[in-house]
Amino acid sequence: MKVLAMCLFALLFLDTLSGCEKKQQESAEDQALASEQRAIQRYSDETATIDPRLKKFVDAWDEAMRNEEVDTLTSAIRQRVLPALEEVITALTSVPTDTDRLKEAHTELVSAYRDFQAAVNLFLTEIREDNRRQPIGALLQALDTFNKKEESYRTKMRAYYQQYNVTLVQQTKPVRPSPKN
Repeated sequence: MKVLAMCLFALLFLDTLSGCEKKQQESAEDQALASEQRAIQRYSDETATIDPRLKKFVDAWDEAMRNEEVDTLTSAIRQRVLPALEEVITALTSVPTDTDRLKEAHTELVSAYRDFQAAVNLFLTEIREDNRRQPIGALLQALDTFNKKEESYRTKMRAYYQQYNVTLVQQTKPVRPSPKN
């Protein structure tokens, strides 16, 4: 009888311990979820502050692309587009990325902007009145590549936010430069 009582006591004790472990495990999971959600919120809050800079860049781009003459176009790009693009990149580099997944996705986004900036600079060195087609084609290709990378970033962020039960508030249409020339 004592053996049976001890066995029952041991089973109850182990069951209680296992219940405590489950509670601790659930609590750790809840804490991890809350931590990810805080990181996402902080990231989202900071990226939202970049929108005015991004709009300034897109407006400068759209205005520059209306120019038919090479000198006017390159002047507009140097004076307005590149400084506005640099502001966007500088702001992006200061965004807090508190998790590995945020850091990975965000690094890809910053890289896309830097690659596009390099393409714009290359365009400025190659375009001439007698040589428009190739530099413009290369710039439009770079813009297309940029837009694909940005969409990939958005897709990754939607999946990441969804995984951690965070609703991604997105503009109806992303603010991005469009090909005009």
